[in-house]
Amino acid sequence: MSKVLRHGREHVTIDDEAAESAKVVPCPNCGTSMTHHADKVVPAAAASENDVVMAAARACSGCGSQQATLAPAPASELP
Repeated sequence: MSKVLRHGREHVTIDDEAAESAKVVPCPNCGTSMTHHADKVVPAAAASENDVVMAAARACSGCGSQQATLAPAPASELP
């Protein structure tokens, strides 16, 4: 959605958005696939200036469980 707001509907296709979607994460409690809600950069957690830490928030529609994961990413991949 943010990509559409940035670049406009004329320049972003559904296929582009689907290709960038994150992998399916199963719920640790019930096994239902978790819904991805947000990605956020955590700048203070990075080890160097060339890296950032991304926090991903997910929620399970089956049991209501919530999960956050942290993963390093190159700063060059940020928009």
